[in-house]
Amino acid sequence: MRQSQSNWILVKGSGGGGLGDRLRALCVAIAYARATGRGVSVDWRDGRLGAEGVNRFSELFEIKDIPYVEPEWLEGISDPWPPSWRGRLQRSLHEVYVEDGDPVWDRVSTIARYSFDPTDDTLEHSVVVLWDFDRLSALARLPRFNAQGLTQRQFEVDIVTRHLQPVAAIEQRVAKLLARSEGSQCRVGAHVRATLEAKAQKGEVPLRAYFSVLDRLLGQRECRLFLATDNMSVQQAFQQRYGDVMSLPKWFGAPGDSLHLNPECPDIAQAAEDAVVEMIALARSDHLVLRSNSSFSIMAGLFFSGDPRRITYVDARPSFPSRLRGAARRLLGPAC
Repeated sequence: MRQSQSNWILVKGSGGGGLGDRLRALCVAIAYARATGRGVSVDWRDGRLGAEGVNRFSELFEIKDIPYVEPEWLEGISDPWPPSWRGRLQRSLHEVYVEDGDPVWDRVSTIARYSFDPTDDTLEHSVVVLWDFDRLSALARLPRFNAQGLTQRQFEVDIVTRHLQPVAAIEQRVAKLLARSEGSQCRVGAHVRATLEAKAQKGEVPLRAYFSVLDRLLGQRECRLFLATDNMSVQQAFQQRYGDVMSLPKWFGAPGDSLHLNPECPDIAQAAEDAVVEMIALARSDHLVLRSNSSFSIMAGLFFSGDPRRITYVDARPSFPSRLRGAARRLLGPAC
């Protein structure tokens, strides 16, 4: 593969980013590769999703219809962009960040230093490195990346469904899990993220907001509920309300703690695989209840190939101080 392909995008994961963030960065890389004729390489060897040194991407997903190579093949290339990766393509983002003396996280400067601008399709370097995941919508607005003039959602779904798929072992686990719903008229999938980190960064959505949506959806027909959550207390609350809730048996930390980024997690690799199974199982539902500011939810929604009107987003209401600041900005302008 490497002999017939000369230019590549190397996708890294950020140390604090979860599965959804990493997949969103990969979607940006795929969109760029399609427009520029590059191949793609994904480096998930940083130990955040399994054993350090093992590329977990290849154990969880496959790239379709775009040249792909394992990251080891690119480590000897001497002209990567950004130049901060020169001689360090084998390292993780966290390693180079700490080595460069920046232990206090600054996302904006880290993007500028370690992630190329994906709206620039003129780069001629053999390897361009990407870890930022926020630019897919920008590419959808540019004709040179979206020649068909698709809507943003159509563009993003096309990226995922045409070029990214879970490996066969994941598909088998999903099929076994969803076999429990055979005979039901429909299946509703809900993703409820309830960690303390998510609450601090993105706000808290009360369970009653989910219940309000799910009561309506589940009451329309004899539907089964599939729940993906990172909080055992949430799962118990859903079981008390809806009875036989479908869910993936897995390890939970203390309520509010993360799963695969949790130092108490007994098997990080298993937790990462479980997350992929849940994401794909959600996407195979007839209706989805998600959060629009959760990367995990966003990716489940992109794997969902059904009518987007069957996706309901349940989001946190901004706090009163946030609403007050927003109102002031609208009244006084951007200089406020």
